[in-house]
Amino acid sequence: MIIGVLVTLGTVFLAELGDKTQFLAVSLGSRVRLKTALLGLAVGYAVASLVAAGIGALLGGELPVHIIRPLSGAVFIALGVVAMAHTEDEEQSALRRIGVLTIAAAIAIGELGDKTQVATLALATTRGFIPTWIGATIGETLAGALGLVVGNKVAGRLDARVVRYTSSAVFIVLGVVLVAQSL
Repeated sequence: MIIGVLVTLGTVFLAELGDKTQFLAVSLGSRVRLKTALLGLAVGYAVASLVAAGIGALLGGELPVHIIRPLSGAVFIALGVVAMAHTEDEEQSALRRIGVLTIAAAIAIGELGDKTQVATLALATTRGFIPTWIGATIGETLAGALGLVVGNKVAGRLDARVVRYTSSAVFIVLGVVLVAQSL
């Protein structure tokens, strides 16, 4: 179980770097009390991870691993390429005072169909529901907390392109590794 938690935590943490919800966390870090924002992030990520891990765990017994691994790798590569080409808009700049539930809802909705949800779903097929859910929730929350701290300290000075390209490259490399392992 510990291995499943740690593998998921590391994978999802890296995947969340430069993600749109991490940029939302950066924005929140400059506008909302950190305790409120962190609690909202944790609840939102827990809900999103619960959905993804649950679906992955249900599919795990149905899909053979030799099919899951290359498909997951291909999805990771595609998402990395798409994320690299996609520019993030920061429509959240008008945020002033919002509560935990509003933040949680924004995070959970923002994660739907996101690369970290796909990663969580894929990992749950082989790592199990509970370890994957715990690892994904912690990994995303840590990445979000990092965004909160960055937003709080250097609001307006972060070059989003560098972060996006770096996280996209990491995701592509992870995808290539998954595909290579299936050969």
